[in-house]
Amino acid sequence: MEISDRQIHPYSSDCVVVTLKAEIDGILNGQAFSETYRFTRVWLQRQNRWQIAAGHVSQIIPLQS
Repeated sequence: MEISDRQIHPYSSDCVVVTLKAEIDGILNGQAFSETYRFTRVWLQRQNRWQIAAGHVSQIIPLQS
């Protein structure tokens, strides 16, 4: 997995939103694959611990020319 374009957006002292792009290569059921995804995570600090409060992931599908 290769992570790129990671951005951290602080909204307060106890809330940040993190976005990133992940390129994932591997083998599943004997077939090679290569896919790209965009991730979003909302992190909240509660009781001195950072926890994921919400998350989203979308696969990026290349445009066909």
